[in-house]
Amino acid sequence: MVNNDAQLYTIEGLAAAILMVVTAYFVINSTTLLTPGDTHITDMQLEQLGADVLRMMDTAPHFDPNGANIYERKESFLEDELSRDFRISNEITEFTQNFNRTFHDYAGESLHVYPTVYYWDGGNVQRLNIWDFSNPDAPPFTNRDHYVTVTRWVYLNDPKWDNDNKPRSVLLEVLIWRD
Repeated sequence: MVNNDAQLYTIEGLAAAILMVVTAYFVINSTTLLTPGDTHITDMQLEQLGADVLRMMDTAPHFDPNGANIYERKESFLEDELSRDFRISNEITEFTQNFNRTFHDYAGESLHVYPTVYYWDGGNVQRLNIWDFSNPDAPPFTNRDHYVTVTRWVYLNDPKWDNDNKPRSVLLEVLIWRD
């Protein structure tokens, strides 16, 4: 026959079972599993931000009707800055400061940037590192940083750093990363 003690054990067993089921439910729902697709969302956002910033830097702030040709009338920040003579060290330092300041003005975040220019010299593709690492604004770039690459073709009407002085397009590659 069933007495009061057996009913108490039954109620205690049911309460324990409900408590274990509720606890398991909370534990399973609080566990976050990151799939490989989820980890690249921040990289895609950073890459899109960099592409937008380079697009804005390559857009002329105003149209100059006094320019000699269409390229001088709509010259952008990138076209102007990349037409510098990078064989002169103070030009590299000034470019570093201007590029860094303008990039951060558009990005609105504390990002590290490292630009490189690739151009065709008639026979080979040449690489031009246009970053002054002696400058205190230079980022602490190591090959261990997790960065994204953003590129932009920039038309240079009169590149002073090229020997043939012909108009050409150069590829601006910018490595962007956060701390």
